[in-house]
Amino acid sequence: MAFQHVISFTAVTFAISLSLGADAKGASAAADAKDACKQGRSQYAAGDVVKSIKTLSHCVEHEPRNREAWTALANANLESGKFAAAADAFAKAEGIKTGDDAFLTAYLSALEGAGRSEEQIPILRILASRKSSDRKDSERLLAAVEASGPDRHPDEYLFALQSLSEGPKADRYQVEKLAAAYLKRGQLEKAEAEYRGLLVKSPESGEDWAGLGAALAPADPQAAAECYRKAALYSSQAAQREGYVTEQQRLAKVTPAPAKAKPPEDPKDAALAVAAAPSAPAAPVVKEVPKPAAPVAVTTTPIAAPAAAPSKADPEKERLAKEKAARDAEIARKAAEAEK
Repeated sequence: MAFQHVISFTAVTFAISLSLGADAKGASAAADAKDACKQGRSQYAAGDVVKSIKTLSHCVEHEPRNREAWTALANANLESGKFAAAADAFAKAEGIKTGDDAFLTAYLSALEGAGRSEEQIPILRILASRKSSDRKDSERLLAAVEASGPDRHPDEYLFALQSLSEGPKADRYQVEKLAAAYLKRGQLEKAEAEYRGLLVKSPESGEDWAGLGAALAPADPQAAAECYRKAALYSSQAAQREGYVTEQQRLAKVTPAPAKAKPPEDPKDAALAVAAAPSAPAAPVVKEVPKPAAPVAVTTTPIAAPAAAPSKADPEKERLAKEKAARDAEIARKAAEAEK
């Protein structure tokens, strides 16, 4: 039993020793890495490029987020002509934090030396978009995009052309490219504006009249046909003129799209709109007292009594009436004689 306790105690002690040794080793490695980072930067600052590359490589293995070490390693590789390694180190540093103009310029040198032109485009875009940028940055960006293919980088291509088309120093050739780029992207209003601006300065440019016609065609085919007529008039190439005339004739036959009729108003929507609208305060109601009406003169016309319908003669009534009349006459005679 005591022997088992001794074995257990020994095993625990050994495990603790291993753990402490690992911790000590890790702490020592971290300390070595910090020393290597500091030593490597010092070596590079002193001009010992070869040794600094080795020391800084050891540093970034243990401290992959150390941007200063990556930047020093990139510059050391660049100076020693190791362009691919320099470009990789610059990419690591750029991934941690975007560099200033000097950093990005050195990064571009490494990429150019390594023949990695495609990777230069996003770096050139950053440089060209900064306030400190000049036309050279945009020109380099445009050259890189055109070498790679504008269709592969349409946003960078458009950005470069927009930058080069601004201001009094704008090159007409770049403005024509910008107008064509807008046309290709379906931004017809912007394309129209650029072509109209070009035609103000060069009203006899057949290509610009054709570009304006293409921009106007969907909305106003008749106006577009006139543009193609002028394009054919000013073009100096027979094949080009033939194409312009064909397009003019095609558009001249197109019936302008009718204006979209306004959909009938839904009474419910109108009622909702009225209900939602703020109501004005009601005006006070003034009750008018009715004036007495003027007397109306009424002219009455006497209405004749309806004629009695003839009745049939009754012989008995007639006899009695005669007897009564005879008696009344006899009474009246006797009364007259008595008064005498």
